[in-house]
Amino acid sequence: MKQATRVFNAAIWFVCGLIVSLMILTHIPPIQRFIGTQVGNALGSKLGTQVTIGRVDLGLFNRFIIDDISILDQHGCPMISAGRVSAKFDYLPLTEGKISISSAQLLGLQAHFYKPSALAKANYQFVLDSLASKDTTSHKPLDLSIRSLIIRNGHIRYDQNDIAKTGTFSTKHLNISNLSTHIMLNAIKDDSINVFVKKFSGKEQSGLELKGLTFNLIAGTTGAQLSQFEAQLPHSTLTIPNITVSYRRVGTKIEPATIQFDGSIDHTDITPADLTCFVPTLRPLTHPVDIRTTFRGTSTTLRISDLEIAYKAKTIIAANGSITDWNATPKWTADIQRITVSAADVEDIAQAIKNRFQLPAVVHRLGDIRYQGHIGGKGKDIAIKGVLETSAGKINLFAGKSGSAFNGEITTRGVNLGLIADNALLGNIATSLYLKGTQSKGKITSLLAQGTISRIDYSHYTYKNIAIDGKYARSTIKGTASLNDPNGLVEIDGSVNLSSTPATNLSAKIRRFSPA
Repeated sequence: MKQATRVFNAAIWFVCGLIVSLMILTHIPPIQRFIGTQVGNALGSKLGTQVTIGRVDLGLFNRFIIDDISILDQHGCPMISAGRVSAKFDYLPLTEGKISISSAQLLGLQAHFYKPSALAKANYQFVLDSLASKDTTSHKPLDLSIRSLIIRNGHIRYDQNDIAKTGTFSTKHLNISNLSTHIMLNAIKDDSINVFVKKFSGKEQSGLELKGLTFNLIAGTTGAQLSQFEAQLPHSTLTIPNITVSYRRVGTKIEPATIQFDGSIDHTDITPADLTCFVPTLRPLTHPVDIRTTFRGTSTTLRISDLEIAYKAKTIIAANGSITDWNATPKWTADIQRITVSAADVEDIAQAIKNRFQLPAVVHRLGDIRYQGHIGGKGKDIAIKGVLETSAGKINLFAGKSGSAFNGEITTRGVNLGLIADNALLGNIATSLYLKGTQSKGKITSLLAQGTISRIDYSHYTYKNIAIDGKYARSTIKGTASLNDPNGLVEIDGSVNLSSTPATNLSAKIRRFSPA
């Protein structure tokens, strides 16, 4: 019995001594470099490329550190390198088929990925192919968790070499520097994911700078939830408190007809200048735009409620709207409580877009613009009904287009026509006018105009009670116009040919006429 005890104690001390010896050996720099060389050679043989590792530090039981790792692609070009890769994992979950990493760090990451063309394989594809299971008859379920994944000072490039660089943001040419992340992959399985992005930041070569991104995402077999989403740009913040999505799977795919979602956008200030990487002309717009709304929908519909857009601390848009059948012939509608654009705002927009589009001079003369009403459409057809108010006056308007046909009605009790036309001889006009016609390829092919001008100022005189009834078709205008004014009773009837051989045929009846 005593001999057995001595043997057992000796074995324990031998094992302990062996472990301590190995720990001491693995902390000796030459041994660490030797292990790094062997691991690099083994990994290179597996991947079919050159892999170099500076050293490997095996920590106590469940931790390792790899320094100065470099992986070339199959053309001998640098693909991935890092100053340090470290991880700490748990043994016990491995007995249940789970991979549990308590912490992982990737410091000084440098990655360059590319594709020669859209149809060619990416330079990293060989890595995925070499790691893929060769046994296609069975599948081992994925069960992975990384409780803390940290990336510091990362730099990732991606290029599709057959596409020229444009200087603006493009998914074909990405160059992200100063990449920093802190991600908690709580659970990743074949059919679900639970991830919390505590921090994600970086700067793209186009000028897009993400100061911070955080969100929590939980997705499973019947639905997904995105919460605590906040993205920060240098002068912008996008906040989404919650988005909930429900769906049903058929096999491994989501059935689109079962998708339903709802969510909201809150406390969101978007400074257009932060989006210069997408639209360079936005650079002068440095005032934030505040956006708030709630939304819900399906795979083919979207309903937006309580939309408020403010600029310079003033609400410029308040509306509700919806769109249906967006995957076929979209049908959309918007109930607008108000749209308000000041003259100063118009000037800001004009300065921003002047290199691409010149605003008509009349827009500048209208001053403050306000609209309230309804807008809707289906496909290329559209209808609008509401009240438009500018510095020139107020107009009740209706307009619609269906196919090649269009119609409209304009009613106003007084609009400064001289301000609109920039003509000192003109003054106010009050009218009710109905229009109906057809168009083809952007040109009017027929037009019917009927209505009355109850008053119009011209050359310091106010003309009253003018009736109009005219038609335009085949380059010819036909119609009548009458004036029933205290200083004149005039009726004009005739036609005007606007073809290549113009002709005019007019007749007038004047019962009384007293020029002012």
